[in-house]
Amino acid sequence: MIDFSRIFQATELIKNSSPEQLRDEEYLIKIIKLWGIIDDPVINFGYNDCRSNIGLFQQPEQLAPALIYLSKKKIKKYLEIGTFIGSSPTFISIYLSKFNNLQTLAVDRDNNYNQTLLELANKFAKVDFLNGISDDIKGYKSDLCFIDADHKYESVKNDWQNVGKTAKICMFHDINDEGTVKDRDGGGTVRFWNEIKKPEYLEFKDHPLGLNVMGIGICQ
Repeated sequence: MIDFSRIFQATELIKNSSPEQLRDEEYLIKIIKLWGIIDDPVINFGYNDCRSNIGLFQQPEQLAPALIYLSKKKIKKYLEIGTFIGSSPTFISIYLSKFNNLQTLAVDRDNNYNQTLLELANKFAKVDFLNGISDDIKGYKSDLCFIDADHKYESVKNDWQNVGKTAKICMFHDINDEGTVKDRDGGGTVRFWNEIKKPEYLEFKDHPLGLNVMGIGICQ
């Protein structure tokens, strides 16, 4: 049985908070922790009180400042590649809908988007789910594209070529994931990010325990 109570509480908090409050990093981190972090020993290390079987795969201290930065941009079309159960596109859609009228396309090769999460997301933004990969929407133009699918180097590169380059803003997850993907699969997201990275690109790598895990990169 999946307990959505924390997610519903976090959603109400976002709904009833002002834009100013939602741009406060500590405040947003608390909301992300309330929503929950996926129950995985690598991802939720240091977040024992936030574990959830339907939580986010992103670290609160990395996701919060990234979203605050994005909240100041004109984002009306959001594309996420690699959604798994749908926690990430749901949370991000709910958050960004506080600042713009949002249309979201969530894409994943597996049809695992939880129906309750999808229905929740659609209360705040128009959210469509596509059971497929970036090859199926090559050239799709978005205001924001979040690449967090297959982490093999060639796969990340392919997602970038297909939909990342045509986005006004492109965000990558796991740019600093040294413990899991750096030394396998051709270097994964870490290698690809370092190849395209420019001085003006943004990186969000903070972790409360100082661990080199996950990391979010934004280019535009």
